[in-house]
Amino acid sequence: MAKSLEERVRYLEDVKEIRELMHTYCYVMDAGEWDSVMDCFARECSCDFGHFSNGEVKTRADVEKFYTTVLMSKFAVFVHRIMNEIIDIKDEGHATGRWYLDEPCILHETKRAAWSSCTYYVDFVKEDGRWLFERCIVKDWRWVSDYGKGWAEEPFTVPGSHRPEDIEKDLKRWEAVSQQLKSE
Repeated sequence: MAKSLEERVRYLEDVKEIRELMHTYCYVMDAGEWDSVMDCFARECSCDFGHFSNGEVKTRADVEKFYTTVLMSKFAVFVHRIMNEIIDIKDEGHATGRWYLDEPCILHETKRAAWSSCTYYVDFVKEDGRWLFERCIVKDWRWVSDYGKGWAEEPFTVPGSHRPEDIEKDLKRWEAVSQQLKSE
């Protein structure tokens, strides 16, 4: 059965609000405005940045600590360039979304420019009439590479940027790509 005009407008408004929330999150992350980052999260929330967070961080207080201490200690500068969004409104209070992230950055450990590429997976919840992050997962790392060498030559060269189990399938994919590039 076709949805009513009101339902279709509500859907479009929800997608727009979620898109704006994600853009705000990226902007305030890049600006280092950590209080504003936490304004993007629901009261009950979690995050999982794989190797950076050592798995899932399960409470709001721990999520805030992760953002303000761990991420601040890893990155001197980053620029979140997100694209290829897929947003799915599940019901009036729940949605999911995913975005590719291509990120030029400078890591504190190496003091060098790097590239990273991964995927954001976000579960959203509507709280007090606003869409917020309920769970934020960053995974499917395609590369974390030295800027000068690039990801085609050495996709996972930045020290401390991954655990072997995080990128096992990615390395297999890159081995095939590398072999193909060498044969051309």
